[in-house]
Amino acid sequence: MGTEKIFGYARVSTEDQDLSLQIAALEKFGVDHIIEEHASGKTMDRKQIKMLFKVLRSGDTVVVWKLDRLGRTLIGVVSAIEEFEAQGISLVSITDGFDARTPMGRAMMQISLVFAELERNLISERTKAGMAARKAEGQVFGRKHSIRDFPKRLDALRRLHADNGLKGSDGVLMVSPKW
Repeated sequence: MGTEKIFGYARVSTEDQDLSLQIAALEKFGVDHIIEEHASGKTMDRKQIKMLFKVLRSGDTVVVWKLDRLGRTLIGVVSAIEEFEAQGISLVSITDGFDARTPMGRAMMQISLVFAELERNLISERTKAGMAARKAEGQVFGRKHSIRDFPKRLDALRRLHADNGLKGSDGVLMVSPKW
């Protein structure tokens, strides 16, 4: 006893999102170590969360700013909570005020996770609907075509075609210029 550690875990979905709010809350809580991750929460197959599970020992505590930072699927997070319990590890969610060591705390976490998963699914559904609407309006998604979508390149290609290619003074076809 006495060697228990408090690990903070902070996660955002993309590289351009900011972890500073979560990190500040974890530091204020008094965690010993903070593990940061930029990865989607739709799967528990993430590098940093796997590393966290490897370093945890019985008696340790995992602290998250909000439960959905641990993951966004009910099954994945409930599995993590069960694994924590089996290893004698406590879980604390700062903003949710949950303590997974009690039956009521576990039940409240599970209810919260149902809503987190619902939110993720609704975001995905809205994104797909928005993209379909834009596509119906004629918006094109994806990478631009290297010639067709660049008017100067297209004009140069048309001129080249109209001139039957570029021929030097000796009548030999020259390599086309870089565009």
